[in-house]
Amino acid sequence: MHKKFALLLICVSFLILTACTPGSSSAPEDKKSDKSKPEIGMSFDSFVIERWIRDRDVFVATAKELGADVNVQTANGEVAEQIDQIEYFIDKGVDAIVIVATVRALKYNGGVAKADLGTPDLEALKKGIVNLGKHIENMRSYGVPQIVALNVFDSDTDEEIAYVRGYCNDLGAEFALSECWEKGGAGGEELARK
Repeated sequence: MHKKFALLLICVSFLILTACTPGSSSAPEDKKSDKSKPEIGMSFDSFVIERWIRDRDVFVATAKELGADVNVQTANGEVAEQIDQIEYFIDKGVDAIVIVATVRALKYNGGVAKADLGTPDLEALKKGIVNLGKHIENMRSYGVPQIVALNVFDSDTDEEIAYVRGYCNDLGAEFALSECWEKGGAGGEELARK
Protein backbone atom coordinates (compact mmCIF):
# COMPACT_ATOMS: atom_id res chain seq x y z
CA MET A 1 0.00 0.00 0.00
CA HIS A 2 1.52 3.27 -1.11
CA LYS A 3 0.27 6.28 0.76
CA LYS A 4 1.86 9.65 0.40
CA PHE A 5 3.13 10.92 3.65
CA ALA A 6 5.56 13.50 4.77
CA LEU A 7 7.22 14.31 8.01
CA LEU A 8 8.43 17.76 8.76
CA LEU A 9 11.25 17.95 11.23
CA ILE A 10 11.51 21.22 12.99
CA CYS A 11 14.68 21.39 14.94
CA VAL A 12 13.65 23.39 17.97
CA SER A 13 16.26 21.77 20.13
CA PHE A 14 18.70 24.62 19.57
CA LEU A 15 16.42 27.33 18.18
CA ILE A 16 17.19 29.58 21.11
CA LEU A 17 20.80 28.39 21.51
CA THR A 18 21.97 29.28 18.03
CA ALA A 19 22.64 32.68 16.65
CA CYS A 20 23.30 32.88 12.95
CA THR A 21 24.26 35.60 10.58
CA PRO A 22 21.33 36.07 8.22
CA GLY A 23 22.20 34.80 4.78
CA SER A 24 20.60 34.94 1.42
CA SER A 25 17.58 32.74 1.08
CA SER A 26 15.98 30.94 -1.73
CA ALA A 27 12.53 29.42 -1.87
CA PRO A 28 12.38 25.65 -2.06
CA GLU A 29 12.15 24.43 -5.62
CA ASP A 30 8.77 23.07 -6.54
CA LYS A 31 9.73 19.69 -7.92
CA LYS A 32 7.21 17.06 -8.83
CA SER A 33 8.03 13.83 -7.11
CA ASP A 34 6.86 10.28 -7.57
CA LYS A 35 3.65 10.39 -5.51
CA SER A 36 3.90 6.67 -4.73
CA LYS A 37 7.06 7.33 -2.71
CA PRO A 38 7.11 8.54 0.87
CA GLU A 39 8.05 12.20 0.95
CA ILE A 40 9.95 13.72 3.83
CA GLY A 41 10.41 17.45 4.31
CA MET A 42 12.93 18.78 6.82
CA SER A 43 13.31 22.39 7.93
CA PHE A 44 16.32 23.18 10.10
CA ASP A 45 16.83 26.46 11.90
CA SER A 46 20.46 26.37 10.78
CA PHE A 47 23.43 24.09 10.29
CA VAL A 48 25.75 25.88 12.71
CA ILE A 49 26.12 22.69 14.70
CA GLU A 50 28.34 20.25 12.81
CA ARG A 51 26.39 17.27 14.13
CA TRP A 52 23.23 18.50 12.37
CA ILE A 53 25.04 18.33 9.03
CA ARG A 54 26.20 14.76 9.70
CA ASP A 55 22.73 13.76 10.96
CA ARG A 56 21.11 15.28 7.88
CA ASP A 57 23.45 13.42 5.54
CA VAL A 58 22.91 10.06 7.28
CA PHE A 59 19.13 10.58 7.40
CA VAL A 60 18.89 11.57 3.74
CA ALA A 61 21.02 8.63 2.61
CA THR A 62 19.00 6.16 4.70
CA ALA A 63 15.65 7.58 3.57
CA LYS A 64 16.69 7.41 -0.08
CA GLU A 65 17.83 3.80 0.36
CA LEU A 66 14.33 3.07 1.64
CA GLY A 67 12.80 4.75 -1.41
CA ALA A 68 11.76 8.11 0.03
CA ASP A 69 12.10 11.54 -1.54
CA VAL A 70 13.75 14.00 0.84
CA ASN A 71 13.64 17.80 0.72
CA VAL A 72 15.95 19.49 3.24
CA GLN A 73 15.81 23.23 3.86
CA THR A 74 17.69 25.49 6.25
CA ALA A 75 16.46 28.86 7.42
CA ASN A 76 19.89 30.30 8.26
CA GLY A 77 18.58 31.44 11.63
CA GLU A 78 15.67 33.35 10.08
CA VAL A 79 12.36 32.54 11.77
CA ALA A 80 10.25 33.98 8.92
CA GLU A 81 12.13 31.88 6.39
CA GLN A 82 11.62 28.72 8.43
CA ILE A 83 7.89 29.45 8.67
CA ASP A 84 7.79 29.85 4.88
CA GLN A 85 9.50 26.47 4.51
CA ILE A 86 7.08 24.82 6.92
CA GLU A 87 4.10 26.29 5.06
CA TYR A 88 5.57 25.04 1.77
CA PHE A 89 5.75 21.49 3.12
CA ILE A 90 2.25 21.71 4.61
CA ASP A 91 0.87 22.97 1.31
CA LYS A 92 2.32 19.82 -0.29
CA GLY A 93 0.08 17.76 2.00
CA VAL A 94 2.00 16.43 5.00
CA ASP A 95 0.35 13.93 7.31
CA ALA A 96 2.32 14.91 10.41
CA ILE A 97 4.75 17.46 11.76
CA VAL A 98 7.62 16.23 13.91
CA ILE A 99 9.03 18.74 16.37
CA VAL A 100 12.45 17.67 17.63
CA ALA A 101 13.41 18.77 21.14
CA THR A 102 15.97 17.97 23.83
CA VAL A 103 15.71 18.17 27.60
CA ARG A 104 18.95 20.15 27.52
CA ALA A 105 17.52 22.87 25.25
CA LEU A 106 14.32 23.05 27.28
CA LYS A 107 16.35 23.51 30.48
CA TYR A 108 18.43 26.17 28.75
CA ASN A 109 15.18 27.97 27.90
CA GLY A 110 14.36 27.68 31.61
CA GLY A 111 17.49 29.59 32.59
CA VAL A 112 20.17 26.91 33.08
CA ALA A 113 23.69 27.89 32.01
CA LYS A 114 25.20 25.86 29.16
CA ALA A 115 27.83 24.38 31.48
CA ASP A 116 25.08 22.97 33.75
CA LEU A 117 22.71 21.49 31.15
CA GLY A 118 23.77 17.92 32.02
CA THR A 119 22.67 18.36 35.63
CA PRO A 120 19.12 17.25 36.49
CA ASP A 121 16.87 20.30 37.02
CA LEU A 122 13.15 19.61 36.80
CA GLU A 123 12.21 23.15 37.83
CA ALA A 124 14.19 24.70 34.96
CA LEU A 125 12.65 22.15 32.60
CA LYS A 126 9.18 23.18 33.77
CA LYS A 127 10.02 26.84 33.07
CA GLY A 128 11.61 26.20 29.68
CA ILE A 129 9.08 23.73 28.32
CA VAL A 130 6.67 26.56 27.53
CA ASN A 131 8.86 27.19 24.47
CA LEU A 132 8.02 23.70 23.21
CA GLY A 133 4.37 24.32 24.06
CA LYS A 134 4.37 27.39 21.83
CA HIS A 135 5.85 25.38 18.94
CA ILE A 136 3.13 22.75 19.39
CA GLU A 137 0.46 25.46 19.46
CA ASN A 138 1.87 27.11 16.33
CA MET A 139 2.00 23.85 14.40
CA ARG A 140 -1.49 22.87 15.55
CA SER A 141 -2.79 26.01 13.79
CA TYR A 142 -2.00 24.28 10.48
CA GLY A 143 -4.44 21.47 11.23
CA VAL A 144 -1.77 18.76 10.98
CA PRO A 145 -1.05 16.28 13.81
CA GLN A 146 2.08 17.05 15.83
CA ILE A 147 4.59 14.51 17.10
CA VAL A 148 7.27 15.59 19.54
CA ALA A 149 10.48 13.57 19.14
CA LEU A 150 12.62 13.90 22.24
CA ASN A 151 16.31 13.31 21.52
CA VAL A 152 17.43 11.52 24.66
CA PHE A 153 20.90 11.91 26.16
CA ASP A 154 22.67 10.12 29.02
CA SER A 155 22.18 13.10 31.32
CA ASP A 156 18.37 13.07 30.93
CA THR A 157 16.61 11.59 33.96
CA ASP A 158 13.56 9.35 33.84
CA GLU A 159 11.68 12.07 35.74
CA GLU A 160 12.59 14.74 33.15
CA ILE A 161 11.62 12.47 30.23
CA ALA A 162 8.31 11.58 31.91
CA TYR A 163 7.58 15.27 32.47
CA VAL A 164 8.12 16.12 28.79
CA ARG A 165 6.01 13.12 27.72
CA GLY A 166 3.16 14.15 30.05
CA TYR A 167 3.36 17.79 28.96
CA CYS A 168 3.09 16.82 25.29
CA ASN A 169 0.24 14.42 25.96
CA ASP A 170 -1.61 17.13 27.94
CA LEU A 171 -1.34 19.42 24.89
CA GLY A 172 -2.65 16.69 22.60
CA ALA A 173 0.64 16.11 20.79
CA GLU A 174 1.94 12.60 20.23
CA PHE A 175 5.30 11.83 21.83
CA ALA A 176 8.17 9.55 20.90
CA LEU A 177 11.66 9.01 22.21
CA SER A 178 14.51 9.33 19.75
CA GLU A 179 17.57 7.41 20.89
CA CYS A 180 19.28 7.07 17.52
CA TRP A 181 22.58 8.55 18.68
CA GLU A 182 22.94 5.70 21.19
CA LYS A 183 21.07 2.80 19.56
CA GLY A 184 21.26 3.57 15.86
CA GLY A 185 18.16 2.77 13.80
CA ALA A 186 16.60 0.79 16.67
CA GLY A 187 16.55 4.01 18.68
CA GLY A 188 14.18 5.59 16.20
CA GLU A 189 11.59 2.82 16.10
CA GLU A 190 9.15 4.52 18.48
CA LEU A 191 9.13 7.63 16.29
CA ALA A 192 8.89 5.62 13.09
CA ARG A 193 5.79 3.83 14.39
CA LYS A 194 4.00 7.13 14.99
